[in-house]
Order: sequence, then structure tokens, then C-alpha cells
Amino acid sequence: MNPQLQNPISYVANNPVKYLFPSVDALETFADIAFTAYSGYLLIDAITNGGNVREAAVNFSLDAGSSFVPFVPAAGTIRRAAGKANELTGSQKLTSNQIGKQGEELVDSIIGPGQRQVTYNTPWGDRRTDIKLPTSINEVKNTRLYNTRSNNLQAMKDQLISAQQQVDAIWHLLKGGSPNAIKNLLDKGITVVDHQAKTTTRNYEP
Repeated sequence: MNPQLQNPISYVANNPVKYLFPSVDALETFADIAFTAYSGYLLIDAITNGGNVREAAVNFSLDAGSSFVPFVPAAGTIRRAAGKANELTGSQKLTSNQIGKQGEELVDSIIGPGQRQVTYNTPWGDRRTDIKLPTSINEVKNTRLYNTRSNNLQAMKDQLISAQQQVDAIWHLLKGGSPNAIKNLLDKGITVVDHQAKTTTRNYEP
């Protein structure tokens, strides 16, 4: 007789591959049944109420399959939980306005305090600057700057406002910018402060 089987403290005779501890086996079986039943409920609900049937069917199949494999957790439930976590993370992503506001607050803490969102009239429409100081108007870009029509139009407005108000036009790039976009600003007499590269450029030199 195997003496390990007579030892009440020994766990599955030191052979967990061959033997299963009864209470653990029962607990795992109960959990598998519960998870599979819940996944089945979600599948029926998806079919009845027009939900994502394919997603629910995959999760149900994974949970049902996991119940036949010892020590394998409910794969469908884990997959569903991971999907919910991704949804939560996605819902917490910042909007473009929130990203811009964060950048403005950061630059304002460095160069300010200044007036926020000051509006000027130009022939190309109103221009609302991010930060107004007595000697400068400041635009803050919290995403990488590219030479787009929108950015070019803003630069044209700032060039005009700078001349009319006798103030410097300064663009603060928190994530850098393409060479063409930076050249376009410098050609218009706009000072470029690249906070990522920690450089300040006032005049373009070919």
C-alpha cells in the first residue's frame, strides 16, 4: 500500500497529475457550471433582444469547453471581462478638447498667468488665442503639428494679429511638429517653442 495515501496531510499523494483533491474538484466543477450557465443566459438574452450574438456564442463555447478541462478557468468569462475592461479604458480616453485644455494649462503655468481664449477679428474670421499676455499671443498644440489648411489659416490670422497689436505670436508645440509645418510658422514671423525638443526658434534660416 502506498504510505502517502495513508497520510492525511499529503495532498493527492504528491501526484496532482494523477489524483485530484475531491473538495477542489467539486469547487471547480461548481464554478464551471455557474460560469457556463451565466454565459448561456447572456447568449439567450443576445438572441432575444438583438444583442451581439456572435460575441455571446463565442464566450459560451469557451466557458462550456473549459468545464471539461481540469484546472482551466472559464475562458469565456475571462474574455468577456477583458472586453469590459477595454471598453472602460476606451471610455476614459480624453477628447481632443480635453487634450488641448491640458496643454493650455501646462503652458499657462510656465509662461502665465495670462488671459485665456481671447478673440480677435480678422478678414478670415474670428481668431481665439489660447493664452494672451501683454506682449504676446500664444497658441498651444498638444498634438504633433502638421502643415494642414487649418493650421495654416490659424498662422495667417496670428501673423496679422501680431502686426496689428504689436505683440509676438508664439506657438507652443508640446508634441513637436513636422519640418514643413514649423517652417511655415517661421516664415510668417511666428516664434516656435518646441517643448519636446526644448528649443525656441524665432527666424527661419534656409
